[in-house]
Amino acid sequence: WLFQQPITLALGTTPSLFNLTELYWLPWLISCWLGALLYFGYSICRAHNETLLPGRIMVLTSVLNIALDPLFMFTFDMGLAGAAWASCVAFAIGLVVVFYTLIKRELVTFDVLKNRTEQAI
Repeated sequence: WLFQQPITLALGTTPSLFNLTELYWLPWLISCWLGALLYFGYSICRAHNETLLPGRIMVLTSVLNIALDPLFMFTFDMGLAGAAWASCVAFAIGLVVVFYTLIKRELVTFDVLKNRTEQAI
């Protein structure tokens, strides 16, 4: 939060909008990280010649985001921050689906010891 105001000022935000940017800042940062991880998962899929799954997940997350935006913003009365939280939820669901599929197909493993043992043999 140290650089929040200078960054938003550099992007053209007026001081009168600082209270809105404060509400939006945290969920926006979270959605950036979730989105980056999701695109990392897409890259792993493409590296294994799996192009259909990332396309489907992109459509899923987009449709979820479109559906959740008004729900969070107006129904839950979260305002502008609701749009960012909706993105977080959509990206998180996409992450679960893509990494579940990658792990299930054994395209990604988290067993470092097993991988090193197989390489040694």
